[in-house]
Amino acid sequence: MSISTKIYLRSDASRGTRKSGLLPIYLRVIINRRKKEYFLNLEIPKDLWDAEGCIVKRNTKFPYQDMNAILSVAKMKIGKIVLDTRLSDRNITLIEFDRLFSRKTFDDGSFYAYAENFLAENKHKFASETIRTYTSQITKMKQFRPELKLEDLDESFLLQYERYILGTLKNKTNTHYKSMGFIKTVYHHALEDGLVKEGIFKKFPLTKKEGNREHLNKEELKKLENLLDKKLIPYQLNVLHYFLFSCYTGLRYRDMKNLSFNNIVGENSMVQLEMHKTKEIIKIPLTPRAKKLIGEGFQNQKVFRVATNQVTNRYLKELMNIAEIHKIISFHSARHTFATCSIDFGIPIEVISKLLGHKKIATTQIYAKIMDSVKIREMEKWNV
Repeated sequence: MSISTKIYLRSDASRGTRKSGLLPIYLRVIINRRKKEYFLNLEIPKDLWDAEGCIVKRNTKFPYQDMNAILSVAKMKIGKIVLDTRLSDRNITLIEFDRLFSRKTFDDGSFYAYAENFLAENKHKFASETIRTYTSQITKMKQFRPELKLEDLDESFLLQYERYILGTLKNKTNTHYKSMGFIKTVYHHALEDGLVKEGIFKKFPLTKKEGNREHLNKEELKKLENLLDKKLIPYQLNVLHYFLFSCYTGLRYRDMKNLSFNNIVGENSMVQLEMHKTKEIIKIPLTPRAKKLIGEGFQNQKVFRVATNQVTNRYLKELMNIAEIHKIISFHSARHTFATCSIDFGIPIEVISKLLGHKKIATTQIYAKIMDSVKIREMEKWNV
């Protein structure tokens, strides 16, 4: 691999001299005969440039110290990228160099600085919930170990952190899975960058426990529908409306919150929207039951007044008590209800998968297994 770098004062004719009389300082990088130049956001008079030392000369009328500090950071970043590449005995491309050099912060191997850069670089790819989750994971790790180097990530650290999560914090299995999964994601990214050498997670497998998929059966759903004809407190009726709509469509909480009348197309016959979580476009035909709940409104007007998830779940508890449904139901149970009832109605699993927006049919098949377990449990009543 051939790599060369140079910091220089650019005075070529194509740019010309600035009106201010200042010239820009650039970094030139050449890797395997491919060249890229970076403006370092510094401009100085030509006579203040020390070409041999690649620094700004001392001048009481110019902030030469601040500029040299910026140049020093740039040099350290360049040196670290080149050194890490050579130590890891791998070739680096110009694209990889650009990604590493363009990071906003320079770090000394800190896991946290690297993780924060990883988030910043991928912000456009991640949902807002993912950003919040990853940020909270970094905070959680800092509480356990305020300073952490990438090189300190080994089996011993993972075991200690696991004991902290499960023992001290009393986190449940899936919370533990998310915490360790975050470290694994960042670690694998560092592995690709050549900053770490071993895949420690080969010796540290992560297993996810299947979460609670509590749902309503057809009879319980009917009990809730009957509440539409009862005298409910306005806030209860409001929550009942959008919870039932989710039971009829399988929409997640965030999609219900964002749902506006311009998502209702074809004379109120279909919901069409981009799912917040996956960015996939889904189309869901509306049944007569669902159509009765949406009313009319302006194009950009929200279809429902959706309360916060916490408040919604509190009001759902009240509704379950009124309907005499003895289950712990959250808003997300509506999506599970849609899936399990659809299976019970005989809708093909492939169709249900499309309606839910699942990328893998295996995700949808979990609901089929749930229905099988329910059938087995109910058939055991014959043994009484």
